[in-house]
Amino acid sequence: MEINTKSLPPNHNIYKRLTNLLRKKALNLNANAVIGISFTITAISNEDENTNNYKVIAIGNAVWINGSNLNNIST
Repeated sequence: MEINTKSLPPNHNIYKRLTNLLRKKALNLNANAVIGISFTITAISNEDENTNNYKVIAIGNAVWINGSNLNNIST
């Protein structure tokens, strides 16, 4: 998933937003957790504007966790 960071406010936490998007995708897969989340940042140069843009990718594993103490798992 790619997000154009130019459209985000300066105080926006891109990692938190990507993590929340992974959570939503996990719920759509009938999972109740995402584990092993990793982020990859790739610089994309724009020679016409002499600026750098960045592509940030988040990857995680959607899983189902059994147990009655799911409320004790911190986010």
